[in-house]
Parts: sequence; structure tokens; C-alpha cells
Amino acid sequence: METLKKKVLEELLQIDCHNIAIKLGFITQSSRAISTELIAKVIRCLDYETSMIKDPDINYIITVFALIWEYVDHSRYNLQKIAVKFLSRIGYSTSAIITDNNFDKENCKFSSLESPIDELLTSLNQEKYDVSIGKRKFILTKFQMDIWNSMDNDKLIGISAPTSAGKSFVILLKLLEKLKRNNFDIIYIVPTLSLVNQVIGDFNKYIRELEIDNCKINSSYEESASSTNNIFVLTQEKTISIFSDENNKFQKIQY
Repeated sequence: METLKKKVLEELLQIDCHNIAIKLGFITQSSRAISTELIAKVIRCLDYETSMIKDPDINYIITVFALIWEYVDHSRYNLQKIAVKFLSRIGYSTSAIITDNNFDKENCKFSSLESPIDELLTSLNQEKYDVSIGKRKFILTKFQMDIWNSMDNDKLIGISAPTSAGKSFVILLKLLEKLKRNNFDIIYIVPTLSLVNQVIGDFNKYIRELEIDNCKINSSYEESASSTNNIFVLTQEKTISIFSDENNKFQKIQY
């Protein structure tokens, strides 16, 4: 199987390089399409890697599926169902959302897979990474779910991941999930002034959507009633200045 996996990836990369060369004007040949035979090999490899391997190669799975999605003839082959099936197995249901034009955002539900068994198994795989805040449900990746659980269990967390891994989003959701149930203040430190506005905008959006009351967002330190939940979105410089002041009134800082 390892030999087949390597061969399948090489064939897909050859198609990718060939078609990119055409777009760049390096060659004048016709673009290459993915054959039915290669699609069958890809499905076999993805099925094996997502169901038979204890620690599946996430990079291999995502790369192979991205390549086949890019170059397959979508008028002939509908890959949406296998996208949901395979990606949900490895905790990446969120990546399958872009393949489903009829995805129900409100209920985090994919289109029918037209197989009761696949529906059941996919739902069970997805359920491990579903979180609810009030009436809203969100689908997380396995990586985001690890952060979510760590914020419940650990006092200090360090997170390192590339841009677009979903770090900020899951942190924001978890903080609001806790604010929905408890009364405390948050200091959210960002490196630039432009990010202050972005973070404040994100918090405001989801505070409204999740119907969280008694919550105030500040970009500077302000004293307020003890019953109010405060989210202070500050730069490092402003945070250091506030904590250097022995008269600061931070009373309920928990995060």
C-alpha cells in the first residue's frame, strides 16, 4: 500500500506541474485530466489511510484530496460525499464544508450521503469535534478540539500552528462559551493596533450571535461595575503600562 500511495501522489503532482506549466506559458500542450483509474486509486488510498492507520498522515490526505478536487471533471464525478466521509474520519469536517453547496450552517449539517451507514458513521466521527454554545453548534478540527479541551484542563497553554489553522477562532469561541456560564474578565493581548479592531469586531459579532448579555469590550482600561464581564483587547505596551500602575483595578481577571 505504501508503494501505491507514493505512486498516486506522484501521478497527481505530475498532472499539477503539467497544468501549471500551461498556465505559465512554458508549454503549449493540452491540459491533463484525472482518469477514472487514478480516481479509483486515490479513493482506495484515502480509504486505507483514514480508516486503517492509527495515526493517519494528515498532510498526505489533505494534499491528495486537494489535488484530485482541483483537477477532476466535476461534471462527471461528484466527490462531495467522499470528502465528507474521509475528512470527518480524521477530524477535518471543516475542510469538507467547501465541497458541499447545501451545507446547513445553522445546524452544522452536511447534505445527505445517500447511505444510512455512511450517515451514521460520519455523524459519529463529526460528533467528537462538535461544540455547542447556547443554541449554536460549531464544527472544530481535531487540532482546535485539543485547544478547546486544554483550555478547560490546563492553566497555561502554548499554541504553535500556521496561519489559518484556526487558533484565534477556537480561543474566541471558548472564551465566549465560558462567559455564557460564568462571570469574569479577560485580557486579550494583540501585537498591533490594527489587530485590536479586528479582534473587537470578532468578539462583537459572536457576542450578538450567541446572545451573551452583560458583556463589555474595551480597547483601554476602564473601571466598570463588578457585575459586568469585561473583555480588554490591548496591545503589549498598553497592558504593561496598566499592570505597572499599582492602582489598577483589575479584580476579576481569569483569562
